[in-house]
Amino acid sequence: MVCPELVGRTQEWEYLAGALDRAGGGRGSLTYVTGEAGIGKSRLVAELCEVARQRRFGVLSGRAVDTGTPVTFRPLFEALSGWFRRGGPPQEPGLDVIRVALAQLVPEWRRPGEQAYRASPMELGEALLRLLTRIAGDRGCVLVLEDLHWADLDTVAVLEYIGDNLGTAPVLCLATLRSESATPALRVARALSARRSAAILELGRLSAAELARMTQLCLSTAALPDGVDETVRRFSDGLPFLVEELLASAVDAARVLVEAAVVGSRFLADLLPVVTGKPATTTTDALRRGIEAQLVVAEPDHPAMFGFRHALTRDALLAQMSPFERLEISRRALTALEVHDPALSGSACEAAAALAEAIGDGPNAARLLLLAARRAVARGALSSAAPMLERAWDWAAGREAARLEIGSLLMEVLTDGGQIDQALEVGNRLRAVPLPDADRAEVHLAIARAAATGTRWPIARSALAQVRREMPALSAVADGVEAEVAFGQDRFAEAATLAASSLALAQADGRPELACHALQVLGGCARFEGDLDAAERAFDAVIATAREHGLPRWRLRGLMERASLDAWRFLPPARAQAARAEAVEAGALVVAAHLDLFLALMARDRWDSDEADAAAARCADAGRRFRMASLVSIVTTVRAIAAAQRGDRDAMERWITEAQAANPAGVDTLAHSSAARANLALGRDDLTRAFAELQTCMSHHRRRRDTAGPARRTSLRRPRLPAAGRRARSRQLRGTAGPEAGHTARHPPPHLNHRDETHRRQPAPAAHHPRRLTRRVVLDAWCWMNVLTLHLVEAAQ
Repeated sequence: MVCPELVGRTQEWEYLAGALDRAGGGRGSLTYVTGEAGIGKSRLVAELCEVARQRRFGVLSGRAVDTGTPVTFRPLFEALSGWFRRGGPPQEPGLDVIRVALAQLVPEWRRPGEQAYRASPMELGEALLRLLTRIAGDRGCVLVLEDLHWADLDTVAVLEYIGDNLGTAPVLCLATLRSESATPALRVARALSARRSAAILELGRLSAAELARMTQLCLSTAALPDGVDETVRRFSDGLPFLVEELLASAVDAARVLVEAAVVGSRFLADLLPVVTGKPATTTTDALRRGIEAQLVVAEPDHPAMFGFRHALTRDALLAQMSPFERLEISRRALTALEVHDPALSGSACEAAAALAEAIGDGPNAARLLLLAARRAVARGALSSAAPMLERAWDWAAGREAARLEIGSLLMEVLTDGGQIDQALEVGNRLRAVPLPDADRAEVHLAIARAAATGTRWPIARSALAQVRREMPALSAVADGVEAEVAFGQDRFAEAATLAASSLALAQADGRPELACHALQVLGGCARFEGDLDAAERAFDAVIATAREHGLPRWRLRGLMERASLDAWRFLPPARAQAARAEAVEAGALVVAAHLDLFLALMARDRWDSDEADAAAARCADAGRRFRMASLVSIVTTVRAIAAAQRGDRDAMERWITEAQAANPAGVDTLAHSSAARANLALGRDDLTRAFAELQTCMSHHRRRRDTAGPARRTSLRRPRLPAAGRRARSRQLRGTAGPEAGHTARHPPPHLNHRDETHRRQPAPAAHHPRRLTRRVVLDAWCWMNVLTLHLVEAAQ
């Protein structure tokens, strides 16, 4: 039974109606409707959605469900699938990039042969926000996400990004969640409210007068029988949901629904005869009665799938059973589920795992949780996989082989998620498990990988030493990790030797990911030594190997690395532009942002300040959206250099101030700010000021231990202002900057000659005289600009 009118909630309704009006006018917002279970959150939101539909707003809705383990992106999958169910995925040319990114939420949107891309929550949030804006058109759009207290962390992160960036979109986002307990969604809601990115409407219980009015409406009468209002008030305690439940007629088949509640919040009708032991006619009749009483609903797109109308209904039914009854029904339900769907596809795997846990079947629970976690990792949902693996670890007590498999995957998940200390703690847990020597060596190897990723070099080297002592046969595999450690500690010759050994093993044993890792280290070492041709061959091999074996993350990484070489060589930006287009097509917006940085650097080196400014603006915009402060600060200094090349001192200082505000203590930011001022001084033939600024720039570089390439060698020498005279100045600069400076002076990049010719043909403003920057000064100073460019590219890796 559902009350035909919304009772109470006057103030809350006025606020939401105003938010809907503002969204229609292009000012979007996020509102959380919170309160205890049964307080009427969904009813309030549903009433507003009906008004939105009448005003021809687009309305998308999805909800999280209580499955024991949160189903990754379920609310977003339901919202998008429901909207595009009839017409399929977005087909407009302008939406293709969005479709590629959102295919992680709705896998069926991925076209045959299209490689999957693991997008971050920020990339997904940006793609979803663009799609909602397109759906809104000139009217508006409403996105409803219900029961977020059960949502996975990835969904919560996507919604947080949307809330922070919704202000100029014609979209109203409504989220409902319980407020009785602290959940990740509630913490994020309060954080968004604190920074004015969202509003929170906390619903209270109905008054006695409102309860009486609701009862009258439900019973379609103006006068209530004696004692009814008192009974309703005592039973419901002010909760609208319980008023409706009390007034609903009793269902004869209550026992069938009680046992269905054990299966889950959603269940297949075909399972009920097996679970309940009753004929199919009896269970079918029970479902019909449950639908009539509005306790159960049928899913329109899946006629055999049913679900409870509200989570409280299922909770109330489960409370009627004794622990023994729940145990027996859970056992039957698990058997029925495995027989009906042996592959346990979709959410069935998480449901089966929850049932196995309920009956205390440790081995089966561990197996199912591990399977569900592997599927979550394949979807890119690391935050959902980690808690499942922790539960699997607990259920695998006393089973060494299972704990090794679970712990190894958990270490990978935590390492990829940046939780290095937690990954190392899991490694220590595995060390305490009695394992054969070969398996123990694999544990040490996993610890070394995690430590190397987190730059814990002593831990990594200690673990690798144990691998070599306990299992010499794995020494060649250990070389791959040792190569990364050596590269991170600037031992480039040793890194190259170890990586070559690792590559030989990878090629012999058919290990494509190990091969990509080794090739990347070899390419980095070659780049450091100045052998850019060898570096390019290595990065090309990364791309080819990744393409052959379906490793999209490594392929995009290879494209990025190869594009960086063109910046080192001062080549045209064609390959970087192509790589950026491919990254955008794949929905890899963070990769595209870094390639925009390379494009800005290349344009700066060509003295194409307009293109440098445009690429840097794109990169900075993405960096702010994705909250990447270091990227924003670096690319903003590129804008400062572009302004300096135009002779615009005010703009240069403005960008320097903004860059230092984004990353106040960043050594790169300080160094690049001095480089911008050096550019301005060079353009004005103020060599004394130029060399002073370059000295300051290099003094900042000397504070870094991770600077690689020619910039690293140069930073160890303190420059002095050369003596008067062209030859003396040239000799002094070449001796200070290193051998690459002499090569640059003898064979300057082609665009320098082009710039000289341009300056001869076009007069410059009086305030800025690049014509006076003679070829001698350009070449003398170019080695320093070369050094700066090389370091900027290294910093962007």
